[in-house]
Amino acid sequence: MARAKKSVLSLPDGVPVVFAVALSLCPLILVAFLEIVLVLQREFYVVSSVVPGIPLVSLTLLRLRKSQPALFAVLMIALGGLALIALLEIYVARPLLLMIFACLAVVLSIPVVILVVQKFVKTALIVYLLFLCGFVVFHNVPWSSRHGFLRELGRIKPGRYLDRTHPGIVATARRHGPGMTFAEVEELMGCYPVLIGEKWYRPLKEPSNGRVRFAANYEPDINARRKVKVMNGRAGYQYSGEARFNGDFGWVDFRDGRVVRVKFLPD
Repeated sequence: MARAKKSVLSLPDGVPVVFAVALSLCPLILVAFLEIVLVLQREFYVVSSVVPGIPLVSLTLLRLRKSQPALFAVLMIALGGLALIALLEIYVARPLLLMIFACLAVVLSIPVVILVVQKFVKTALIVYLLFLCGFVVFHNVPWSSRHGFLRELGRIKPGRYLDRTHPGIVATARRHGPGMTFAEVEELMGCYPVLIGEKWYRPLKEPSNGRVRFAANYEPDINARRKVKVMNGRAGYQYSGEARFNGDFGWVDFRDGRVVRVKFLPD
């Protein structure tokens, strides 16, 4: 009897599923390393949560196509609409990053793809759920002072404005509702020094996690910051005096008293 041809993606004979699962931990280790070094953005976690699940969803849809064609059609329309909305939202804001994140997500999904091809569907589902749990932890745990700063900076919501003078990677997508006011931004960022115009203003409150102070020519009046208002201009926040972080800036642009753009410039 002729021996069946083995798939290119087949695991070597005798390799247990446990070993395949152990190998699948490598992507999580890679994400943990990138999070500590770079601090990954929310869009990365969105893309990396969706892409590894595609093999499992595809397998389910193929089975539904045969048994429940009507339900298959409804799910395809719904999933296609959600995917289109997500891609447009991220693409308008950061098209280059979307491509980079998508490539990384494809690499991270390789263990799940292999397990699905090998018909270890239950194991693939467990691995995928492990990915999701790991992503939640990595996104929320403050690995460094930069990580915490970016999480707080990300809470600042810009309004309905698309900066046509800065297309592509630094453009801000249209959002629903007006952007935050300067006073609302200060509520979030008050524990950080701020640069407005050419003047540095000291923090409004003491940092709660021992952030490293840095030398700055603060405005002499300790209450001066409470009197400042930004209508059309920019406020720059900084958070650390450590050598590897002292060039990091969080910039918030205002138009007519509302936030129109938020961006982070690393050291």
